[in-house]
Amino acid sequence: MLVFGIVYHIQFMLGLRITRHRMTEEGVIHGESHFPLSLTLVTAVVLLLIGVAAIVSMLFQIGPFG
Repeated sequence: MLVFGIVYHIQFMLGLRITRHRMTEEGVIHGESHFPLSLTLVTAVVLLLIGVAAIVSMLFQIGPFG
């Protein structure tokens, strides 16, 4: 589920950036400002990496979960 959420979030953010670029070209909005780094995406990727590390650790009986 987390992977699907990450993919959806990335697609959504790319869509927003494309829309903003198009609106700037049409003169609807002024200037081009970039969206900041998504802390939600960073948190989701970190949680995914922790989860994968925990599963690998349990499967191979290494690290603190072994």
